Amino acid sequence: MLSSLVNNLSPNRDLLLCVGGTSGSGKTTLAHLLSYYANGPLWRHFIFAADDYFTSEDGKYNFDPTKLPEAHADCQARVNESLLGNTGTGSIVVVHNTFTEEDHYAPYKAIAEKHGWIFNIVWVGNHHGSKDVHDVPAVAIERQSKAIGDLLLKLGTSSLDGGK
Repeated sequence: MLSSLVNNLSPNRDLLLCVGGTSGSGKTTLAHLLSYYANGPLWRHFIFAADDYFTSEDGKYNFDPTKLPEAHADCQARVNESLLGNTGTGSIVVVHNTFTEEDHYAPYKAIAEKHGWIFNIVWVGNHHGSKDVHDVPAVAIERQSKAIGDLLLKLGTSSLDGGK
């Protein structure tokens, strides 16, 4: 299944793939699986998230909502650097954030276009009832879900399987 998904997304071409969804929906798991399948032993060098900014070297997560702008700017800068250094390699770079609004993924689309990479975005839904690992309050997840639903309707899709 993963080989079909990866090959359909970008057969041997550079791809920046954004994976969006609510907290606990499986964004990180899907990002890791796709990068591992597509990029082999170097897969960890091709995955980015704003959450990385809040994760210490020893793996402790310390979220500070006042630093979200810096976290997203850091993520975008790291993605830009990765695309710059890997253009023409047939790599897939994966960014996994909630992407609840169009302007959340627009900078990544612009970065991809600047470097001549294909851009795609998929959203995953939490149909498996998983709980997020960061203890995000249920009310915040409900807000994320509504915002993503509104965005998908705006983009002309009613399912959590994409939108270009």
